[in-house]
Amino acid sequence: MNKIADSKFKAMMNSLSSNSTILRELSPEENQSLKNELVQMFQEILAVCQKHGLTIMLGGGSALGCVRHQGFIPWDDDLDLMMPRNDYEVFKTVFEEELGKKYILSSPNYKDKSKARFPKIMKKNTVLKELTDINSDLPCGIFLDIFLIENVPENILLQRIKGLWCSGLMFASTQAFWYEHRCDELRTYMCQTDEGKKSYRTRMRIGKICGMIPSWKWFNAVDKAVQYHGKTSLVGMPTGRKHYFGEIHPKDVLLPVSYGSFCNIKAPLPGKTDTYLRKLYGESYMELPPEDKREKHFIVEFSLHESGGIE
Repeated sequence: MNKIADSKFKAMMNSLSSNSTILRELSPEENQSLKNELVQMFQEILAVCQKHGLTIMLGGGSALGCVRHQGFIPWDDDLDLMMPRNDYEVFKTVFEEELGKKYILSSPNYKDKSKARFPKIMKKNTVLKELTDINSDLPCGIFLDIFLIENVPENILLQRIKGLWCSGLMFASTQAFWYEHRCDELRTYMCQTDEGKKSYRTRMRIGKICGMIPSWKWFNAVDKAVQYHGKTSLVGMPTGRKHYFGEIHPKDVLLPVSYGSFCNIKAPLPGKTDTYLRKLYGESYMELPPEDKREKHFIVEFSLHESGGIE
């Protein structure tokens, strides 16, 4: 799925949420508690990275929230990080010793089956289930996402070939994941409108084919495909919101980091934050979007400090 189709799909899913009885909206108290937990997770991860000399920074909506709101975007309830590939490979080797008592690292080509094509750090003894988690046997705790900063070829032909290959793998992985995690609740949610019904049926048809290979194997393949070890002045976040071609930058846009204030934390940001945010969100990124354009997350079940949560 290309980035334009992906944006349309997200917009459709957002519009469906207004009439859904399946999803739940967090209360103001729950929302604040979730944000407090995410901030604590960020602080602990940042401390480990600083201890080991590893670079990590806010990315996506979290970088935007840092610049525009000095914290979370008010209607947002997640936290996105970015980390260079080489630093992440070191981070994996110290994760269990430094953070394993409280957290789980779900990541392609790591220990267990990954639930996404990028790393997620989840807090044990918590529950945060989304629509695609209802029938899942994978961990479903509150989480932070880490989008890996990869080298991108300077050669336009090589970049194009690699980008198309990675985009194809990501498309297949997504359809396989949706098919594996199909359930009555997801079908009911998406089939509220003709557009949603068409999207659901298309995903299930393609997913049935792609699902002949488990989604975690697709995620592993994506993780290997996006890597590039040649000499280059370009980097990108192939598994990010704009996929391979939408987030390519000169290295100095991201590194070395700059700093901003995020919930009173001195938080690392892309080195040229304005350039980064303009490419990701457009020239008017400091303006608040209309309410119907604000991204939502599709939460089914939520609990903090739950004895029945992931362990």
